[in-house]
Amino acid sequence: MPASPPHVTAVVVTYNRRALVTRVLDALRAQTRPVDRIVVIDNGSTDGTRPELEARAARGELMLIEASDNLGGAGGFERGCAWSLELGTDWVWLMDDDAIPDLDCLELLLGATAQLDRPSFVAPHVVDETGDTGPRNYPELNTDFAVQYRMAPLGLIAVAATTFVGPLLSAEAMRRTHLPLGDFFIWHDDVEYTARLHAFGPAAMVPTAKIAHLAGNPGPAHYNGARNLYNVRNYLWWYREVGRNRSFNRNRIVLALTRSLRAQFRNAPNKLGYLAVVARAAARGLFTRPAHRTVADVLRRSRAVDRVVGAPEG
Repeated sequence: MPASPPHVTAVVVTYNRRALVTRVLDALRAQTRPVDRIVVIDNGSTDGTRPELEARAARGELMLIEASDNLGGAGGFERGCAWSLELGTDWVWLMDDDAIPDLDCLELLLGATAQLDRPSFVAPHVVDETGDTGPRNYPELNTDFAVQYRMAPLGLIAVAATTFVGPLLSAEAMRRTHLPLGDFFIWHDDVEYTARLHAFGPAAMVPTAKIAHLAGNPGPAHYNGARNLYNVRNYLWWYREVGRNRSFNRNRIVLALTRSLRAQFRNAPNKLGYLAVVARAAARGLFTRPAHRTVADVLRRSRAVDRVVGAPEG
């Protein structure tokens, strides 16, 4: 008896990007290999996004979780992963509200999973709107030459971690660890989580599966006064998490943090103010910890404070 096709749940986190998230959802619904379920986490949008999403949920196009407050990208993905696992699925496809997958992206990602032995995740090739590969959203490469050598004939690139711009995650691997760390709020929650998943199976980037990231805000390598605290604190949290989970080389985190600090310091208009933020962030990163939440933990909170629109089945 042939095996049933794998069930795929797409999770999209959005906040005040009505035009872009509409493009994302249209691309998801037009995939050559259809998505089985779409879960959208809205982080308190006020620009007309919510009525648009509610209308789509009423038509049965998606399940909408209206968060009671802004959870940040990290908290939104924590919520979305919890709901996906609770409802039942084989694969969870994560993306921001500014990531537009090519119409054959899911088909190619699933094809890659069939070539690997119980992969933890596969990731798409992230490009900009023109189709060019940019420096943002590069995956963390797997430095084991033997692994790279074995994947090369398959047309794949072995990776150790990636961002939440389109990775397809194994629900089996996700159930073996806690959820993405929602306390990160923004930045580095994705690489921490995928590095953690990689401990449970091989991971690859699929060069032919493309997704356009239309990011409008600067990343951690550029000065961003409002987000510097998250940048430094989260790198330190991640460093300490790796010590606990043994799923990533700590030296790579130190190198990334050092490069980010140097670049941001050069561009900071107020050097002393920037150093003060770094000091506060370092204190939080060293003397506090992010919570490790289970599916039950997150759903208990979500059901108490969030509004769910649209039938969960499908």
